[in-house]
Amino acid sequence: MAYAWSQLQLAVKAVTVTGDKRAGLVRALNKLLNLRMKDLPVEARGNFADLTARLRAYHWERISAEDVKKHVESLTDAEITAAISKLIAIRDAVACYQPLPRHASALKKPPILRSHTYC
Repeated sequence: MAYAWSQLQLAVKAVTVTGDKRAGLVRALNKLLNLRMKDLPVEARGNFADLTARLRAYHWERISAEDVKKHVESLTDAEITAAISKLIAIRDAVACYQPLPRHASALKKPPILRSHTYC
């Protein structure tokens, strides 16, 4: 799950750093091309299946960056927003299984690490 965690962090960063949601989602989905269902906890699998459902029509194992770009360009603005929300929900579900950073134990108050209450 460590690989999934690192890729999900990069994917969320891709959609939150840039102002262009479409370009960010293309970069984010490209980060997730090597993830498999079994790499994720059960709580995240439904959102992952929803997020990648249309892309799996391209044969997920052989999907290219160009296929991802075509797919994202075909989405409406509402679908882009929904996809980003699902991506963040997947990241939050996986975050529950990650250990706290070492430095966090030295703090008086633990930092808030998650945006949802999945844990």
